[in-house]
Amino acid sequence: MSALREAEAELERRRSSILETSTDRALAEILEEIAAMVSSTLEGAPCWCEVADGARLGSYPQDPQNLRIVLANTCPLRSGLGTLYAGLDPQTPPLGAKL
Repeated sequence: MSALREAEAELERRRSSILETSTDRALAEILEEIAAMVSSTLEGAPCWCEVADGARLGSYPQDPQNLRIVLANTCPLRSGLGTLYAGLDPQTPPLGAKL
């Protein structure tokens, strides 16, 4: 199996694991897993979720001002709204950019 297919299979396993969530699991645990999955697809870029109560879950960078935020997606949660963020080094070319 090629490295790309293995990576895609691993991503699908992680996605399935999150989607099979039981109601017994804490929302924070689920959001941590989602942030980790997004981070892995972005080659380890810091990814985190900010929830309505102000908590930050995931890999929040020490100095987010030095990052280019590439994803900010607000979604409804049981406890209010949450926003998923991912940040890249400003020198990283935008998706789809030709090098």
